[in-house]
Amino acid sequence: MGEAEKVAGRLFRSYCEEIELLQEWRLILKQQRQAIQGAAWDELNKLLAGDTAWKERMTGARQATRQLEELLVLVSGCEPPEWDKLDFLPAAARQELAAASRQLRHLYEECRQLQETNLKDVQEAMAAVKAQVEQVQAARQMCRTYKRENKTAVPRCLDRRL
Repeated sequence: MGEAEKVAGRLFRSYCEEIELLQEWRLILKQQRQAIQGAAWDELNKLLAGDTAWKERMTGARQATRQLEELLVLVSGCEPPEWDKLDFLPAAARQELAAASRQLRHLYEECRQLQETNLKDVQEAMAAVKAQVEQVQAARQMCRTYKRENKTAVPRCLDRRL
C-alpha cells in the first residue's frame, strides 16, 4: 500500500470521527432548541456550559481532517469534491471516501442551519422578555406618578399590572 492509499485510509477514518462528532453536535443543537422553545433557560445554560469538551474534540478532529485533506490534495491533485476520481484507490474506497466527504459537508450545513435557527429563537425570546420588562417598568412608573399626584393608594387596575 502506497503513501497515498495510507493517507486516504486515515482521511476516511478522520471523516468518520468527525461525522460522529457532528451527529453529537446535531443532537446538542436539538436539545438546545427544545430548551429554547420551552423557555428552560437554566437547562439551556447547562447545555451551553457542557459544550466545552465537545468543542475541543471537534476542533482537534477538524484540524486533523483538514491536514489529511491537504496532504491528499498534494499527493493526488484532486480536491475533496472529486475524491471519487482518485485512480489509485479501489472503486469501493473511492466511493466510501466521497460519500463520507459529502455526508460531512451535509451535516455541517444542517448543524449550521440549526444553530442559526436557535440563535434567531433566542433573540426573539430575549426581545419578548425585554418588552415584558419594559411593560412592568412603565406600570411601576405609572403607579409612582399616581401616588405622587393623588397621595392615595394605587387603584386595583394599575396594581394588577405589577
